[in-house]
Amino acid sequence: MLGNAKFGNIGNWAGTPQTTASESARRSLYGYEWVDRPVFLSRGYTEKKLPESKEFADGELIVKRELENLDSMFLRNFSEVNTDYLKAGGFRARFVELIKDPGFLHHVVFWESTKDSKAIIFMWFLHKKRFDLARRMIDGENLNINGEPTPASCDFGPWDRLAAYYRATPTCFILGDRRLELFEDVLRWPTR
Repeated sequence: MLGNAKFGNIGNWAGTPQTTASESARRSLYGYEWVDRPVFLSRGYTEKKLPESKEFADGELIVKRELENLDSMFLRNFSEVNTDYLKAGGFRARFVELIKDPGFLHHVVFWESTKDSKAIIFMWFLHKKRFDLARRMIDGENLNINGEPTPASCDFGPWDRLAAYYRATPTCFILGDRRLELFEDVLRWPTR
């Protein structure tokens, strides 16, 4: 196992890297950051070739920051479910388990999931095994943490883009395309 593994600079969902390379090369690097790298990190962790996220050279700081963001999100936006969030076996404990996988943590950082209420609501539904509500969100419906419809927002944030990518993910095998592996194995999204 690599004892000196490091996340390094994790990209961001909102833009492609600044480079003089062609547009297709930038899209390729963007695809590597949002699909391939999390899949490779998760696979390395599963195969015990990589340590859990906190054991990366820069992992403890990243984990701490994401947990602080998550706690702030629940205090600020979802205070009505805070007791459920914090209880033993609650959402926070589940999230801590999930981010041990460096591929999952990379995904969370890249997509700014702990800053996006839609992403957190979606993960909440998965945790609560409310796959019907998770599916409705994937299909574009806006729901609050209690599963009630809310007015659509004109903002197109990280959750919206990721859900659009999921809807566009092919159901058939395409050589070299790891999107299905990302959604099903790393993120554990509901299968089609």
